[in-house]
Amino acid sequence: MVHQVSSTSIKLRIGVTSGGFIDAFHNEKTGTTAYAWVHDSKRVYGADNTGGWHVHPLDDPERHDALPGQMH
Repeated sequence: MVHQVSSTSIKLRIGVTSGGFIDAFHNEKTGTTAYAWVHDSKRVYGADNTGGWHVHPLDDPERHDALPGQMH
């Protein structure tokens, strides 16, 4: 479902049956794209292109692991 929308950005939120949700965000003006799995108000896993594409892995969601190559 659409959670937020503006003239240049959109945020989608999808509920997960085991609890929590998945957020997907894109801002056309800044080129920012981000995905996150959130459970108990904490990011469990994520990926975004802020500072280059990277993931926030399951074993340490605060860590930034760079992804090789360029994603579009």
